[in-house]
Amino acid sequence: MQFITIQNIVDETIAINPKRITQVCYGLNKQVLVYVDNQIIHTKFTDLFSAVQYIEQAAHDRMLAAHRPRAVEDLWRAWGDQ
Repeated sequence: MQFITIQNIVDETIAINPKRITQVCYGLNKQVLVYVDNQIIHTKFTDLFSAVQYIEQAAHDRMLAAHRPRAVEDLWRAWGDQ
């Protein structure tokens, strides 16, 4: 599994498998929601384009670093606070 991290609305960092994302959409008050299987993650994103762009870039970077442990550690530091 290849995990990426995002922050939810209460500042918790959550690791998710981007392959399990089924939907990214606006909720109430233009809050961006990420559906992972049957779970809804209320994110800190306020812009749908930014959320999708972040998820795509984080997943791509994680995939490129998959077989290099040092590169994976660097990614966790770089993307882990989003």
